Amino acid sequence: MRRWILLGACITLLAPSCSSEPPARHDADLWVIQGGWLGWVIYREPAIARRLFLTDPSIVLGTIGPQAPYRGMTSFAFPSYRHFSKSFESSGYWFRGFTSVLYDPEAWDATPLRERKDPVTAIREFAALAHSHHLRVVVTPHQNLTTVPNARCAAGPGEPATDAFLRCDLIGQAAVYADVVETQAQQFEREPATYRDFVEACATQARGANPDVDVIAGLSARAGITPEQLFAAWEAVRDVVDGYYLSIQDNDHVKVALAFLRLVDAEEHLP
Repeated sequence: MRRWILLGACITLLAPSCSSEPPARHDADLWVIQGGWLGWVIYREPAIARRLFLTDPSIVLGTIGPQAPYRGMTSFAFPSYRHFSKSFESSGYWFRGFTSVLYDPEAWDATPLRERKDPVTAIREFAALAHSHHLRVVVTPHQNLTTVPNARCAAGPGEPATDAFLRCDLIGQAAVYADVVETQAQQFEREPATYRDFVEACATQARGANPDVDVIAGLSARAGITPEQLFAAWEAVRDVVDGYYLSIQDNDHVKVALAFLRLVDAEEHLP
């Protein structure tokens, strides 16, 4: 059984970085977005959609269900290994033509208690099944996994979940088995310096465990967030990450996401 690794450095969010230089990123930006939200981008900004989301290595997410998959989908997202394995057993045809799968373990009912308490074992099982079917594996472990009672590595009394997440090296252990890992840093996107500190600490751990892994950072268009705040967070880690996972809270925040994407596109296409 794999041992939990306890790190002696970079275990607090505001501590100095482990390295004077940001961890090396790869070349192309990898964007992840859900297919339904991408439909809005295509409708409003088709050129931006083509440049950011409809080219390799970006990923368009769908979910298993009765609805017709969006035609650009390249991946399914799952909150549990159990759901993923049962989906393959009962309806493997859903995966034809897909290139990747995403595993999103969190401290919520959608992730079974066994997987919440021992997420690294579940990540290993998820990745093994996906790789056996030649699928790229994206893992997005949430920091709140350290708040689960009796977890293999849990936050101590008064310890913030984000600090425990780094102490437990959850992102590094996920990177051992994954092709892409996401740091769900969106809670810090209002504060670019804090956002960078957390993302950089996660990227250092992930690439220390697997130099070939792609590291992406979470951004969320949601209540109280402006396009300019999203842009500042995006810009703060451009030299650190390989891409971004853009989530949109609901239809009311599509305009925020579109305005943010226009800012990104303008910056990336400066003369």
